[in-house]
Amino acid sequence: MKLPSAIEECYALINPLLGTIALLQNKVSGFDRQLNPNSRNSHRPPSSDGLKKKRKAILAFARHRCVPFTNNLAERDIRPDKTKLRVAGCFHTLKGAQVYARINRLATT
Repeated sequence: MKLPSAIEECYALINPLLGTIALLQNKVSGFDRQLNPNSRNSHRPPSSDGLKKKRKAILAFARHRCVPFTNNLAERDIRPDKTKLRVAGCFHTLKGAQVYARINRLATT
């Protein structure tokens, strides 16, 4: 490529390129909007953004050893109590509920 000798020749080469760069930047930003849709720029409901908004909470188990990977343990602890209430309907006395809870806690530990 032959180098231009005057500043005007440089501007004559650069100005069309600046227009092309601006056009390409607009296209790229349009593609970014298409690739990263969320509830504000697509037909999807706001509930579909949940994982992006709660990223830190979702991956907390990876950062902190005390956070379990799932909550299955908590669900397993509650399941017998809910089953008992479904079968019996309710506890007839507070003392009976306390005895059941004490026995159940000893059995699960």
